[in-house]
Amino acid sequence: MAVADGKKHGTTKWKERNLHEKTKEVFLQCYLQPSRPSVIMSIRAARIVMEKKNITENSADSTFRRWLADYEKTNCHVICLAREGMKAYQDQYAPYITRDGAALSPGQCLVADGKVLNFLVLHPDTGIPVRMILIVFLDWASRCPVGWQLMPTENTMAIHAAFRRSAINLGRYPESVYLDNGRAFKSKFFIKTNPDMNEFAGLYGRVGTAVQTAKPYSGRSKVVERFFLTFQEQCECLLPSFCGDSIATKPAWMHRNEKFHKAWHKAKTDNWVPDIREAGHIIESYFRWYVNQPHSGINGSKPIDVLQPGLGPGIDANTLNYDFLWRKEIAPRKCRIRMYGIDYEADFLHGRSANAKLLIMYDVSDLRKIYCYRDNQYLGEALPVRALHPLASLFGDQVAMDAVTKTIKHHAGLAKKTKKQLLELGASSSDVQTLDALPYNKVVSINRGSDTHIKTKNQPEKMDKTEIKRLELIMDQAEKDKAQEQKIERPAIWQSDLQHYEWAFAVRYEHRQDLNEEDAAFMAYFEKTEEFKTNYYNRFADLKELYSLMDRQKQVKGG
Repeated sequence: MAVADGKKHGTTKWKERNLHEKTKEVFLQCYLQPSRPSVIMSIRAARIVMEKKNITENSADSTFRRWLADYEKTNCHVICLAREGMKAYQDQYAPYITRDGAALSPGQCLVADGKVLNFLVLHPDTGIPVRMILIVFLDWASRCPVGWQLMPTENTMAIHAAFRRSAINLGRYPESVYLDNGRAFKSKFFIKTNPDMNEFAGLYGRVGTAVQTAKPYSGRSKVVERFFLTFQEQCECLLPSFCGDSIATKPAWMHRNEKFHKAWHKAKTDNWVPDIREAGHIIESYFRWYVNQPHSGINGSKPIDVLQPGLGPGIDANTLNYDFLWRKEIAPRKCRIRMYGIDYEADFLHGRSANAKLLIMYDVSDLRKIYCYRDNQYLGEALPVRALHPLASLFGDQVAMDAVTKTIKHHAGLAKKTKKQLLELGASSSDVQTLDALPYNKVVSINRGSDTHIKTKNQPEKMDKTEIKRLELIMDQAEKDKAQEQKIERPAIWQSDLQHYEWAFAVRYEHRQDLNEEDAAFMAYFEKTEEFKTNYYNRFADLKELYSLMDRQKQVKGG
């Protein structure tokens, strides 16, 4: 039997199955269903159908099984498509194209996608451990992650920040981006185009980057998906807060009733969960290590070595800031534009209809001013509205009174300009004068007995010398009381360097008092730091100028 021909003796491997063609057809109709019935259930269903159709079949269940195994050897793609769907067919059996990444030069194409992290991170707002979203722009040619951003959700702002970091690290704008088919990646902010109005074009169009969108639900079309798998195997699974991406990969300490593993995990890690800043440092450290490791996809070279020749000379900061400004169309209303709860005003908004929307450019990290455009023409900057003292003439100081007076004069100038435009259109002077609804020269009416006196701006009410002297004494006492109240004590503990500097600045410039050597030395040190120059220089320079103006006005008043 050892030398016998296996095709004829001792095996049924090569034997034809004794199933009728109609039996095979009915059995396949029962088995190839999206509900994925088992083989035995399909056989039983087929027998019931054949009995109703008067088809005689005496083969055993094992014959059905062996025939199905033979059928699957050459038709597994049909079974997969019928029982598991098109995506499973494409992932397991469909042919695919092998793309040569070496045909691209470094920086020529960035592949972008988002990934839900498989370890927990403390939410920056709620403090609850959640799975954050990692946005990555991967250079296709070198397999280098050149830009990334960590956010609670995959939104336009996260993608904007990741692409900005990519441009800075590359030293130039990429020639093209290969994007995920997600909603945030296809936002109009990035890909909107309008050949007639360049200012309304998307971010990629403004910087000259071509856009290619990946095929939906096709993970193999993006090389960044393979990078995410490597990131999970080499970094995520090593973190104490690793939670896996499914029930199969979830660690034992997260299962129910695993008291031993939960206690063991707490003893080893104290249930430590990184915050978003710590998670960013972890990801950054891994990326720095990753780009210096040999990569099999680029013939064993290091990603950083392949990327190096493709780096640009750098992008001018002003150009970068302008290109990455956020764009939004807003209609002005009553000489103002409202955005993020802030009212902005400018003279060029005077007379703008609410139906004529303006293009607003702004930086979300610096809302001290916005840039306004109309029909691709730059109109100017709009600044936040400054709230004025409601009763400056009674309870405000001289600075508050001057601010109110200046604003009133400015508004009157705009009204005068409008009248002038009306006169230029042919209206008579008498018609324009009748448009004044309020007699601004009449300020207040005072009833004294039976007489009615009208006090005007040109005719102030006269006061006797005794009353003037009494009011001067009251003002002097108020100034002394105010000076006493302005003496501020030095706190024993500072919560931050900024709080220490604000206190010292107020003592020196607002209250005109001398500082001790320690505080003076600290002020000099803090003003030389990069943090002060970047974030606080303009603010304190404006305050210093304001206090100097107030001092000059006091001197003029005293003289």
